[in-house]
Amino acid sequence: MTNINRLARIENLRNLLKVLILIPSVPLLLSACGGVDGDTAGTDASGAPLNVPPASGVSIILKSFDGTTVPLNKEGDQYPKWSDGNGGEGGVFSGGIDTLDAVSGNSFMANLVASAGTGNALYAEFNPYDGVGRDFARAYADNLAFDRTPTTWQYNTYNRWTYWIKTPAQLNNPYATDGQGNANVGAYAKKATNPDYFSDESGGGHFYYIQNWPMTGTWVQCTVNFYVDHWRGNNGGTEEGSGERATGEANYNLFDTLTRFYFQVDSAAASLPAVYHIDEIGFYREVNPEPEQQVRDICATYVPNANRVIVTWMRNKNENTVKHEVRYAFADIHANGWNSATPAPGGTVTPPGWQGYNGMFYDTTSLPLSGKSVLYLAIKPLANNPQGLFAQVAIPLGGL
Repeated sequence: MTNINRLARIENLRNLLKVLILIPSVPLLLSACGGVDGDTAGTDASGAPLNVPPASGVSIILKSFDGTTVPLNKEGDQYPKWSDGNGGEGGVFSGGIDTLDAVSGNSFMANLVASAGTGNALYAEFNPYDGVGRDFARAYADNLAFDRTPTTWQYNTYNRWTYWIKTPAQLNNPYATDGQGNANVGAYAKKATNPDYFSDESGGGHFYYIQNWPMTGTWVQCTVNFYVDHWRGNNGGTEEGSGERATGEANYNLFDTLTRFYFQVDSAAASLPAVYHIDEIGFYREVNPEPEQQVRDICATYVPNANRVIVTWMRNKNENTVKHEVRYAFADIHANGWNSATPAPGGTVTPPGWQGYNGMFYDTTSLPLSGKSVLYLAIKPLANNPQGLFAQVAIPLGGL
């Protein structure tokens, strides 16, 4: 089933049931390749991740999962909690804290089990419900920056949402190669001015980021921006444009108005029970100009035992013939310029799908990574890009 048809099926089921129902300057990707001196958590004394390029702009952690128990919403339910999406597509899991396998400190662990009548697939819902009404996601922020210094939410500031995910390995087909995705982040936004206490989406709506997680059994970081892939009710092949002002409020952007959201895998795990991990959900401000509409929904991982790097992203749905070029370096390409980077082997990427099948990917085992600590990849659209902008991904090659 295609992503478009799957989303339509989910919407129809919800309507029938009358449901009321993720570091500035570069996204940072790490791999769970073993810890420092045997410590699989891979953090320094402050709890911050090791071998990560420093932040250069403002950031805030929504949830780090560094406590000893799973965070709760104001109703007392786990945050996140399993859900079937009220359409049968989710699966039952028990949530816990993993103190050994994490990007930083601890992580959230979902132990997904087989359950009749469900989709037996991950559907981890972050529901800001207090038993009566619905709050904003920002009300649940940990009030720490990515470097663990105290901070508070800054309105109209963050332009990237980032999170880490680790799935069971599906090495034969770890990601979609036909332009589709294999997961999505579903989310809701509502007006921040005089908000409707009883609604997730009054004055806003329900939107989706299509994700293509490399399911290699390693930690993956995904980063999204204001260019969402789908708004409920619209045609799946429509290029939606920027959702920055989804609620029409000049003083609040999309992430300020975010309420409920969830991480959803499109299909059941290959075998059950299955363990999924989530860590370091946060927001930051990207300080470098990037082609946000042309290169978005970036997910990346490093598989150390295969010298393998996988990066997936979504493109503008209307740019069906625009190729992208991937280059690499071992220093910040934003700081040093496009010409400082080396063309990656096999790095000219042609869109494999059409319109709503707007996924792109780069997968290689040919980069000279031995002895290196951080790999920088730059992705540049080769048309409709008069300023020559590129998106950058920084992938630490050790430390976890």
